[in-house]
Amino acid sequence: MRNNKGKITRRTFIKTSSAVGVGVALNKLWTFGGPPEKTGPRFSGSLKMRTLGRTGLKVTELSFGGIQIGESALLDEAIDKGINLIHTSQGYGRGRSIQEFGKVMKTKRDKVYLCLKSMPEMDRVEKALKNLNTDTIDILVPGMHDVDTITRPGLEEGFERLKKDGKIRFSGFACHKNEVDVMRKAIALGFFDVMLVRYNLDNKDKLDEVLADAKEKQNMGFMAMKVVKELNEKKKYDRIPDAIRETIRNPNVDSLLIGMANFDELRMNLAALSV
Repeated sequence: MRNNKGKITRRTFIKTSSAVGVGVALNKLWTFGGPPEKTGPRFSGSLKMRTLGRTGLKVTELSFGGIQIGESALLDEAIDKGINLIHTSQGYGRGRSIQEFGKVMKTKRDKVYLCLKSMPEMDRVEKALKNLNTDTIDILVPGMHDVDTITRPGLEEGFERLKKDGKIRFSGFACHKNEVDVMRKAIALGFFDVMLVRYNLDNKDKLDEVLADAKEKQNMGFMAMKVVKELNEKKKYDRIPDAIRETIRNPNVDSLLIGMANFDELRMNLAALSV
């Protein structure tokens, strides 16, 4: 099942995720419409799940951000509690994050969708895959914080090359500046499957219109980040659960990507969205 380096091969991963594979294949039949919704909520553990736009992936409303992770046990616990969408980058924690993720991926790769912040360049992605003990990234989200960056030549070709080689499954971008302009340009470009955007109670009103446009025109998956960052920094912890619940009320938001540094934060975030 696994090779002698403890990595899950692409063949094994696809075999163990056959249901997902069927969903992705069927997604080609729907032009940005996504798969039909079943009646009633779906759950992973105590968390509700939503469809991540045109990817067809069923993801938990809460996803795990690894920028602050200090030990692999925290990610282990998050996955055991039902979180099935996780995110890291080579640069997080000066390389510590991706190493801790790699430890967990040796045994739990088939339980999650893996999102990586990286430019769509073969050498960068291959290095990350090696560190993560896998050979496929589900969603690649390079940082795109202005219109010049998101329109750089060769970007779409880079994504397509990685998809063709089986290194990634879906293309996306991460943005926490100039969000409206970048989102509108991404809609016009048309080759992004997923957006990971700074979205919280302070800026949601100015983003909701363009987000609705992204869903209507491209059925792009939407992951909200920095949802409670400022509340954490100001130590307004008592306001975090309500902020989380209020942010996920928007049906166009598919998952809240929240960075977690310890077990207390994990438990608080889970409690806010658990049913």
